[in-house]
Amino acid sequence: MEEHDVVIVGAGIAGLATIIALKRVGVNALVLEKSEGLRATGAAIGLRPNA
Repeated sequence: MEEHDVVIVGAGIAGLATIIALKRVGVNALVLEKSEGLRATGAAIGLRPNA
């Protein structure tokens, strides 16, 4: 059984951004998500060209 320093619950944009940042600094982390796959519903982040 593998040990993790951090467990992140939810693979939304915040969870995925957090796991990337933690992996870059060498923290062993795990993301848990209850959804079995991707879906087209939900929120999006949009940036205007001059943002």
